[in-house]
This record gives sequence, C-alpha cells and structure tokens, in this order.
Amino acid sequence: MRLRICGAPAGVNRIVHELHVLHFAQAGEWSPPLPLPVEGEVIRILVRYFKPE
Repeated sequence: MRLRICGAPAGVNRIVHELHVLHFAQAGEWSPPLPLPVEGEVIRILVRYFKPE
C-alpha cells in the first residue's frame, strides 16, 4: 500500500507528525519531502507491505 500526502511543506509535515502521535507510522518511515510541479508544494510517501490473508 502507498500513502501519499501532498501540499504545502508545513501542512504535509504536520500530518506526518500527527500520524506519528496516533501510532500510525514513525515520522522517519515517510520519504523525504519531494518537490511537485506545483510551485511550493511537496509530496511525502509511505509504503507499507501486508501479507495476503
């Protein structure tokens, strides 16, 4: 599964840290902020692997 957060850097980082507080994912598990074609916006990606049931 790939989760993506896109937007202004401050907002993206806030969501990453809020998900960390909720024990969803460690902040360091996300990709570094990568620039988007939209000026001033970034994307961070989290990849999770699950075993099929």
